[in-house]
Amino acid sequence: MSLTFRLFGIPIRITAWFLLTGLLIWNGTFGPAALPIVIAIVFQAILMHELGHALVGRAFGLTPAIELGFLSGLTTWEERRELPPGKSILVSLAGPMVGIVLGTIGIAAGFALGLFPSIENPENWTLGQYAMVMFTFANLIWSLFNLVPVVPLDGGQIMIAAFRKFGGEKGILYAHYVSLFVLGLVFLFGVFSKMFFLVIFMGLFGYKNWEVIRMLRARQEAGLQGDVIEPKSVLVARGESAIVEGRGEVASACGQALVARAESHAERDEALHMVAWGEFLAGRLDRAWNALHSLSGERTPDPSLAGAILVKMGKHPLALDPLETALLQAPDEFVRKRYVEAVIGAEAFERANAFIASAQIPFPASELAKIQG
Repeated sequence: MSLTFRLFGIPIRITAWFLLTGLLIWNGTFGPAALPIVIAIVFQAILMHELGHALVGRAFGLTPAIELGFLSGLTTWEERRELPPGKSILVSLAGPMVGIVLGTIGIAAGFALGLFPSIENPENWTLGQYAMVMFTFANLIWSLFNLVPVVPLDGGQIMIAAFRKFGGEKGILYAHYVSLFVLGLVFLFGVFSKMFFLVIFMGLFGYKNWEVIRMLRARQEAGLQGDVIEPKSVLVARGESAIVEGRGEVASACGQALVARAESHAERDEALHMVAWGEFLAGRLDRAWNALHSLSGERTPDPSLAGAILVKMGKHPLALDPLETALLQAPDEFVRKRYVEAVIGAEAFERANAFIASAQIPFPASELAKIQG
């Protein structure tokens, strides 16, 4: 459920989750009469912030769209291209600057009209004074916080653009390291100040930054830094070596680069298998499964990999068919161990014994003992 409209020619979508933002910030303060005021203030603050990004981006030739969701807004671009660092900084800076200007005007108007209350005695505020404080917080304070050099805040995006200008992809990696350091400081501040909402957000931001750092480090290890274009044969060799060595991040990075440069369904399918192996080794099972199911249909997924993923996902009965196919092709240790795990998990002992006997597949005595039932 959502509401869509256009403003200044920009499509805007408001999801039902946005209303929860107002409810969370209101939290019963000043009674039911304050709820629509809070929702209206939060709506204008987030919308104006995103319009700042969108209008400046459009001035640089991009086509924006805005979505307001839970606790945030998001401006996306129809074009899949990066702006030069200087323009990217201006786009990121535009959102917070709108809020800073509006918040400053609000404070000046509040003092001029005698509406700005004493911060020390919130219990004595009128509804109008509460609205004035909320307007200032939603526009000025949030905008200033948004400039903290933490990804994905605007300050973090500005830092990435600046670091990218001087260090390329390595600069982006360093920006995420700085982001993690600042996140750690803000996280500790939140803990000692008992601002647990802030602690949760910083924890989520920290996880996202670490994921990006892992990806960028894998790209460096795979030789995919900057504008360097490695021959496909080099990427294939690196990816296959990474799979053997259990370096899933590197294998996935090589596979993704090969997918982007594939010139046929066969090449793309092979690259997707490399991505799937990499994601499996990295423990990202959903991504591994999605990679396998993105194949063209001209070849079936590697049964040993499909079975292994299903076993790790706890879908033992479904893993039996592909693993039995893999055993008929190459009964190596990797497949045997996953098959034993699948049999035990599915309690398919009779099936396993009948299959092994009919196919005459050699199993070590220690593994056979586990599936005798």
